[in-house]
Amino acid sequence: MTNTEKHRIKLDLYEALLGSLDVQRVFADAYPLLLKLTRADYGALGASANDATGSYDWTVAGLPPAFFANYEEEMAPHDFVRLAVVRRPNLVLRDADMIDRAALEANMMYQRARDVGVPLEHVIAVMLDVQPGLFSGVALYRSERRPFTVEDTRALQEVTAALRNTVRNCHLARGAAQKEQALETLLESKGIAALLVVPPSTEIARTSRASSIIDRWFAPGERRAGGIPDPIALILAAAANPGGPPTGAPGTWIRSADAQQLRVQLFEMPGGFGNRVWIVVLEEADDVGTVPKSWRGPLTPREAEVAACALRGWDNQLIANELCCRVTTVKKHLERIFDKLGVSSRAALVHLAATTRRGSRDESAM
Repeated sequence: MTNTEKHRIKLDLYEALLGSLDVQRVFADAYPLLLKLTRADYGALGASANDATGSYDWTVAGLPPAFFANYEEEMAPHDFVRLAVVRRPNLVLRDADMIDRAALEANMMYQRARDVGVPLEHVIAVMLDVQPGLFSGVALYRSERRPFTVEDTRALQEVTAALRNTVRNCHLARGAAQKEQALETLLESKGIAALLVVPPSTEIARTSRASSIIDRWFAPGERRAGGIPDPIALILAAAANPGGPPTGAPGTWIRSADAQQLRVQLFEMPGGFGNRVWIVVLEEADDVGTVPKSWRGPLTPREAEVAACALRGWDNQLIANELCCRVTTVKKHLERIFDKLGVSSRAALVHLAATTRRGSRDESAM
């Protein structure tokens, strides 16, 4: 094989390793290229996400299924390849580095390979120590008495780091997807209206309640192609900027209409996701700062303004400052409001507003 051919194979291999975040697909695409690179006849590639180093789930294997039958019980103790690479992770080894020829031919693994029709004459392998608790293995075989060379070892060693990084990235992506799915399921089960979004406007998922709320509160012209309303996308982009709220801190946006509010809260999820993921919580509530429609008849416009301020919990001085009048004037307005509505205190006013709005909603639902 010329250097140009080898270089072309490596480029194709790197492209395959970057082609997906699904480890099975990546290994399936990389496997034939690894065979070409090392001039091997068959082999196996696998990964394990448990603490047992060398205990792999073989994603791609050029060996017959019969070769792996009762592997852990019968052959694992005799697997000289596994025993060798576990002791020297991330280092490519040839069979000559693992076992002498006489012991190899007497080995149960050697005999099993011949019995299933794939003679195992020579092997080159590496265990990828990806991260704590995550391992990956590559084992490539030749069926003829033609040993792997130092050049073959070097070729596989040169791509080992790329293989290790690919397994790690696939594992992180899978973990992120599982967490996002679990979060979506949790939110749905709690009846929470929420979107999962990667800034600035890439929607990952939404609960069913979120769709109905968005339909009620945002006009079609306010929605992006992906369905995220422009006002939410704008506040999300601002919150996700370095100068926005600290990580994990909520940002809030409010829209009011017909004595109701839509509160939109933003939370950045803690680490562990593949990208920065934000949860956008949508909550409908009474607008406590808006007087019920039925009050607008008995109350004058100025009394309605004072009543709205009182419903927000403001004291007389704050209301006077807001409306540019005296405190004594505010007190007189409140006396007339209480008299017209038949209440005797601020607490009773707030209670009446809540019950009036609730009655209005019940009537509209009938």
